[in-house]
Amino acid sequence: MKKLLLFLTIFTTVNCAFAQLNTNGDGYYRVLNKATKRYIRVIDNKADAEVTTTNIDLGALETIRHFENVVSDPATIIYISVKNGVYDLAAQGTTVKDMVGYGVTIRENRDGSGTYRAYGKVSSMAKYLCDEEDEYLEEDYGVLLTNSEKTRDWYIKPVNQAEEQYFAFKPTVTAEGNHYTTIYAAFPFTVPAGMTAYYVSAVDGGEAVWKEVKDGKVPASTAVYVKCKSQNYADNKIVVGENGVTSLPENLLKGVYFNNGSLKHYNRLAYNANTMRVLGTMSDGKLGFITADGLDFIPANTAYLTVPENSPREIKLVSESEAGIEDVIFDANLSYKLYNLQGVELEQPQKGINIMLFENGTVKKVMVK
Repeated sequence: MKKLLLFLTIFTTVNCAFAQLNTNGDGYYRVLNKATKRYIRVIDNKADAEVTTTNIDLGALETIRHFENVVSDPATIIYISVKNGVYDLAAQGTTVKDMVGYGVTIRENRDGSGTYRAYGKVSSMAKYLCDEEDEYLEEDYGVLLTNSEKTRDWYIKPVNQAEEQYFAFKPTVTAEGNHYTTIYAAFPFTVPAGMTAYYVSAVDGGEAVWKEVKDGKVPASTAVYVKCKSQNYADNKIVVGENGVTSLPENLLKGVYFNNGSLKHYNRLAYNANTMRVLGTMSDGKLGFITADGLDFIPANTAYLTVPENSPREIKLVSESEAGIEDVIFDANLSYKLYNLQGVELEQPQKGINIMLFENGTVKKVMVK
């Protein structure tokens, strides 16, 4: 599987380096260049496997400076695991299982700095993984190449709730005095007391039914929206790591890992105003899923809601009770007809919202899980 090329291969082919990484078992890390102070982030899962004598295609990766730029960026979170002395890596929905086919080595520097160097042999020449400037990028961004002698040293920093390497949310929407954001991350996480994670379990016309994520435990690769403690991201720290939950079966929210517009690594989802809604503030000041004017592509690592064509521009968020959804036991002795939200008659209950039409004209909405 040719995913993420050299950087991912580096972690799978090392034999004895990274001994420090496994001190506390497998875990989540950020990778920081010692010289440039820029972090690696995964912006794509596509790459060419061509290796030349002058360069290696590492366009699936870039580097970014300043902790405030990476603190809420799932693309900077890398899971490193080890089995039988071989390291594997997962990031942005991609897991490395196979070697690319050319030798790469990682060794810990012996200067006591706690840094590492990674290199591979290409036509008998050593190619080091380096962080380099790019004339087409902003000052705080860099690219991963293989030529620089000054930027070969990397720190591998565990993600935790300590001051140095925590993950926290930056709110993107404010409604009725509360602050919210959405996230679609490859890692599971738990939101602490004072924060709440939600998902959408049903869409009915101009309403979307919200449900609270139980115990704040969000599975990996699950799109949700989150009510934050404040606008200050330092107040919105979460716990990254396994939480025992594998899925939210009713969840209708979707997400994307990438929004990469470069020609060679193009990987993005076009926004469709007819069938997509994003979290936002509605015209009445309340939180909802709304039509985003001027949005061309779904931003990386965010959630969105798909809706039928010709749906209202604003989809109101309501609880199950507000939506009129009841808990009903289906009884064969009762006389009623079942329909889905599109008005098609059903022979038996289906997953999601069902409409029960009784002989006396009574109509009830029921949720089938």
